[in-house]
Amino acid sequence: MFRKKQGFTGIMNPMMMVIITTKDLSPKDKDVLLYVIHQTIGWDKLETYFDIHKWKETLGKSYDGVRASLKHLEEKKVIARSKKRNDNKTKGILRIQPDYRQWLLQYDVDLVNDGKPLADKADEPINEETTGLDEETERLLADL
Repeated sequence: MFRKKQGFTGIMNPMMMVIITTKDLSPKDKDVLLYVIHQTIGWDKLETYFDIHKWKETLGKSYDGVRASLKHLEEKKVIARSKKRNDNKTKGILRIQPDYRQWLLQYDVDLVNDGKPLADKADEPINEETTGLDEETERLLADL
């Protein structure tokens, strides 16, 4: 799916450039986003269970800080939060939006697209060559 090799988190170059160049996310938001990416894409998953208390310890952030960053990332359509019932417990779920083009973030289009604005790519078919996504990931995105 996203991972190239066991033990590595494969983030598409354009996605990484959006994270780097956006001014819409605070450093705290970026830390939380990178941890979400690690817990999802890093393990070949689109979603993960989360325990905010464990996350705050791992990230070294306050409860309110993690909560605020998750809310902001959700508002920007970078992640989605939901709940699942499992083993008579309700657990929080975080789901990454793997198509960075759906994120409501401003970023440097020229840097993200190697100097080629998205408008110039509008007629190109979306495939692994243009998006960096493999066929399995494209099918997963189509099912969202």
